[in-house]
Amino acid sequence: MPHTNLFFPFPVSMCYLFARPLVSFRTLLLHPFCLNGANTVRRFSSAKFTQVGIKNGSDVHFTQKHEWIKVDPMSKIGIVGITEYAEQKLGDIVFVELPEKNNEVHAHEQCGIIESVKAVSEIYSPASGQVVEVNPVLEDNTAIINKSPMDEGWLFKMSLSNLDELNNLMSPEKYKHFLESEHQ
Repeated sequence: MPHTNLFFPFPVSMCYLFARPLVSFRTLLLHPFCLNGANTVRRFSSAKFTQVGIKNGSDVHFTQKHEWIKVDPMSKIGIVGITEYAEQKLGDIVFVELPEKNNEVHAHEQCGIIESVKAVSEIYSPASGQVVEVNPVLEDNTAIINKSPMDEGWLFKMSLSNLDELNNLMSPEKYKHFLESEHQ
């Protein structure tokens, strides 16, 4: 049996597992590399996110804080979520606190919290309006955000009070350039 002792009951060969420094969420967001499941570093590629944005059409808008909103201009209802980039940086999501139905939210103001095994991060509303629905699936299954952040993992729906606020957000193409410039 490998050498162990009372105060450190693990084999000495496992010491390197406990000596790894922890990485803050802020470091993960600001650094162009992220850890994958195998604990190896890989370079972030924005191509995947552009494909998602284009697939969902030009009615998807993005914030600099990595939220997205897809708006139906006829009904003025927007579906809000976090981007795949944010989801990958956060890692496994374990808890979400969202605004309640009928709450007023304001553009670029905090309206919720998302917690992962790595960090806690704020959720910001991409536009002003009233929350009309919260994704009921998230109550029992926050992992759906990791599996499908741009589709089934949406956070809430809102009735926009001013469609002109969307002009202050980024198109899928501008978001792609934003990610590329942020990571050069």
